[in-house]
Amino acid sequence: MYMIAFIALRVHVTSFESWSQPTMFDRLITIAEHECWELLASAPIGRLAVTNEGRAPLVTPVNFVIDKISIVFRTGLGAKCAAALSGPVSFQADSFDGMYHTGWSVLVKGNANELTDCEASKLAVEPWAGGDRSTWLRIVPSEVTGRRVVI
Repeated sequence: MYMIAFIALRVHVTSFESWSQPTMFDRLITIAEHECWELLASAPIGRLAVTNEGRAPLVTPVNFVIDKISIVFRTGLGAKCAAALSGPVSFQADSFDGMYHTGWSVLVKGNANELTDCEASKLAVEPWAGGDRSTWLRIVPSEVTGRRVVI
């Protein structure tokens, strides 16, 4: 008799505890722009998204460096480079902890332009990918947003 009462009480308490847990929406926090730049500077890899002439967007990982309030990376001549220079781009970087379900994500929207040799000589970005990556691009942001998932 006591065992049945305990089981019923335990189910009720467990159900009550689950009601008091924050939802995903309670756990999303907007990140201030200055902190977005700090987080971007800590990320080794980001994702460049470009439009692709009427097809699905092209998204590729790139290693990068922050230069003042812009993102600089090296690429080869090709579809990604041409698309980046011909229209708006997005750049996203993030970091997550799978065990604790926490992390952050920063999204930069803007336009890309090619760096001059003089500008490029002042920066150090060694591409992780092989092949010719002699074209230096800079993303000049028009919008920087970030969100953090907290416990």
